[in-house]
Amino acid sequence: MNTTEPPPEGPPVAIEWGGIVEGRVAAANDVLAAAAAMSACGGGAFACDVQGGRFSLISRVTNVAGGDFDVDAQARFLAALARLLAAAQPNSVESTLRNRMLYGDRVAETLFTVRGAAIEPVTRVRPRQPGDGAGPTDAAARPAVGRRELLLLAPLLLGAGGILAWQNGLFDRILAARADKLALDTGPFGALLQVAIEPVFGGYELRVRRGPDYPQDPAALGRLRDGATSLVARAACDAVGDGGKAWAQVLGDAARVRSATAFELRELLARPDGAVVVRVPGAIDAATIRLSLTKDEPAPR
Repeated sequence: MNTTEPPPEGPPVAIEWGGIVEGRVAAANDVLAAAAAMSACGGGAFACDVQGGRFSLISRVTNVAGGDFDVDAQARFLAALARLLAAAQPNSVESTLRNRMLYGDRVAETLFTVRGAAIEPVTRVRPRQPGDGAGPTDAAARPAVGRRELLLLAPLLLGAGGILAWQNGLFDRILAARADKLALDTGPFGALLQVAIEPVFGGYELRVRRGPDYPQDPAALGRLRDGATSLVARAACDAVGDGGKAWAQVLGDAARVRSATAFELRELLARPDGAVVVRVPGAIDAATIRLSLTKDEPAPR
């Protein structure tokens, strides 16, 4: 992937926002004024709450049209974000604010990081994919132009800090796909188990519980095992009955396993209403969370 590619010229066709900026207030009126200035830049409205000497700022909407968010508007947005930081107490601001700007056939993904007393956008540009959301697709991507277009979306991954974050997977986790867009697949466990998912910073939190077919006693387990139609299905019954190991896989493009996290099912044996909590890392192209008996191979059905 070419991480040195600058973003396309002109406004995006759509913008997806996520994350939050929060910190301690030095000048409350200046914080609110900076938030209002951000909302006036054409990239969507932002909500800022000031309570107990702290502030938090988030986008009011997740998806907005990007036609008004041209290069000049992007520069004004970055300046307003800098004003917000200046109105906070030094070294108190944390940011997970991020956006995904959709162009004709390109996507620019930016994480607004705090570095010392400044906000720095960390950006990568990649080809647009079907899972990147709706919006007009007839706006052609144009070649990059001068330096001012990079005020907001400078490809800072050339810097040492950006490269380190990329290599460690931080950028991938921060810009992870939204939890509510992921499919859930219990794999060979079928209705023996059920899974709920919640977003957490940098990934997803799974809660694995007993499913409707979970055996209530050894006799029921024996019947399930004897009725299994494959060795994999029988192994899944054994794992449930013994409180054994399973894996939570994060699948990306083309069902490729991006990560796999091991967990044990023992908690479900002792507590019918219990849950096994599994924390898995996020991925930009995450599409499915699937339970498996293996770490790397796709789970057979």
